[in-house]
Amino acid sequence: GELAQGRVLRPDQPGWRAGAGGPADQAGAAARAGAATGRAPAADVAAVLTAVPRQPAPRRPGTAARLGPWTPDGSRLVVCESDASGQTSALLVDPATGAREALARRGGLEVTDIRPAPAGGWLLVAADGARGRRRQLLIDTASGAVTPLVAGLATVTFGRFGADGTSVLVVSNAGRERAALLMVGVPAGPPRAAVPAQPGPVDEPGSARRRAGAAAGERWPAVGAVRLLAGRADADLEHLALMPGGSSAVLGWNVAGRTELAVLDLGSGRSRWLPPPPGGGVVTALAATSAGGLLLALVGPASPGELWETDDAAHGAYWPLVSHVPVVPARRAGSAPAVKAPSARAGAAAAPAAVARAGVLPVRSPLARPTEVVFRGAGDLPLTGWLYQPPRLRGPVRPGAGHPPGPAFLWLHGGPECQERPVFSPLLQALAARGITVLAPNVRGSAGYGRAFERSDDLAGRFGAIADVAACWEYLVGSGLADPARVGIGGRSYGGYLTLAALVTYPRLFRAGVDVCGMSDLETFYADTEPWIAAAAVTKYGDPVADQDLLRALSPVHRLATDLAAPLLVVHGANDTNVGVREAAQAVAAVADGGGTCQQLYFLDEGHDIARRANRLRFVREVTRWLADHLLDGTPATPPAQRHGRQPATDR
Repeated sequence: GELAQGRVLRPDQPGWRAGAGGPADQAGAAARAGAATGRAPAADVAAVLTAVPRQPAPRRPGTAARLGPWTPDGSRLVVCESDASGQTSALLVDPATGAREALARRGGLEVTDIRPAPAGGWLLVAADGARGRRRQLLIDTASGAVTPLVAGLATVTFGRFGADGTSVLVVSNAGRERAALLMVGVPAGPPRAAVPAQPGPVDEPGSARRRAGAAAGERWPAVGAVRLLAGRADADLEHLALMPGGSSAVLGWNVAGRTELAVLDLGSGRSRWLPPPPGGGVVTALAATSAGGLLLALVGPASPGELWETDDAAHGAYWPLVSHVPVVPARRAGSAPAVKAPSARAGAAAAPAAVARAGVLPVRSPLARPTEVVFRGAGDLPLTGWLYQPPRLRGPVRPGAGHPPGPAFLWLHGGPECQERPVFSPLLQALAARGITVLAPNVRGSAGYGRAFERSDDLAGRFGAIADVAACWEYLVGSGLADPARVGIGGRSYGGYLTLAALVTYPRLFRAGVDVCGMSDLETFYADTEPWIAAAAVTKYGDPVADQDLLRALSPVHRLATDLAAPLLVVHGANDTNVGVREAAQAVAAVADGGGTCQQLYFLDEGHDIARRANRLRFVREVTRWLADHLLDGTPATPPAQRHGRQPATDR
């Protein structure tokens, strides 16, 4: 489930030991882990769903750990543990002895930096609050004082201390549309009075305190002088690496899903762009080395995860450390190749200068390279998406380009405040290889397009997100990419919820659906999910008491029996405590009550994510087979509503 555990490993000792978080019943957890890895027989996963009762499983005791920063001397680590109260505790953990020191406790607490306080104790750079309504804080553990670093609430916010200790570098979109880099002065003297914790599940649902929290948060002042160091109108800052000495930093900008890197002089404010990441990859982590270089974790359309380095951020040449895609490394001046890749040949020609600057000669890949498309959503809202085309169709998207419309599939990301980006997706690649065009859109509520866009699906705005799905269908059909009678839809987590909602709202549009661990009923989702997840979700979906009517109106389970026309595949992990397994069971039962077609794929040894390689392979194969059976039959298809003999509940 969601009881994530931090583990301690040492290079000079075998095995590992628990460091923080995880199930309270460790003995039972070990036994279950043994069964999950094949040391005990497992039931037939295809038949499990029918045995799941329509009620929540007993809550398993334990906490969820999230690793934070090391202390400046590298001896101890901050760990944030969320528990059944819905609150999160920041702990200072000694990995060598297991000793724990309590630092702070708040709802949704996340610590991103720590240093000793002049008067004793520790100063923490931290954030708290629900999703989309986060505060950037400075916490003094000795006095308990908590003061906001930046005025207002943010959807994105994190920070770290500057090199001189008198300032904090904050990445935030509080009070602005795009996440930018701010420098906040930390005043000397005694800490300011503490501000109250933001409302959470420990407050009575629907209470006035919870209702007033967000509005009051937008008015909280900052602790010190704030100076804008770097900001863009077309991009969000998502990565910050402070270079040795503290006079410069490397910034990673999210520009419509792709990553752009720049070196910023913190004194003058001047920046210099670095070459694009190798292979056009998306940077998932960025860290400075003590020698003045960079480590970059990358993922791209044809690479599931890579690690690259630079000798010096100043010249921007990248060298592969770990790569799943064969490359011919460029040579450093006067040296052997940085990495001897499997594809390297003796006497290979030197890399062209432009490619050598990027670090590699890429080997041609048969995988689809998604292209960004822009179209209009509901209410004429601009939307973007990534288009994966089968080999026969690859090229510019032009209506009437000579290819007849074919089968297509909409894939909806989770979150909802995640973002579809050009990264490696085995499922979408497999579907494109089978001849199915895939559109992975960013409907309203997605991250990466500004604070207003990310908040636009909050509460009743969710109906607009559902309408955006129909606009995605219209784009595929209107551009000549899709046969209107052979369009499927699917998604994971929130994307699974959006799939179910679109299937019952627009039943004429889709020929088949795939729901992967999606919520079918927002009320039971709140009842079954972990308390800290429920606490963070009220700003997105609504309060489980005060907004009960809204939650019911948004929940597709109440219409699956009467309005679903397309056959549905439901996929879920038995150990999921983020979106409880009841969400799948009641969806399947509702489809059966209406006489619809539904198949199930259940994984006994998985939670909210499908993590094991064998299970990931089976997932891709089964979903690809399901969609191929319904979209690639080779005959002209009739609309789903007519095929099932039903009329649509709603016509757009």
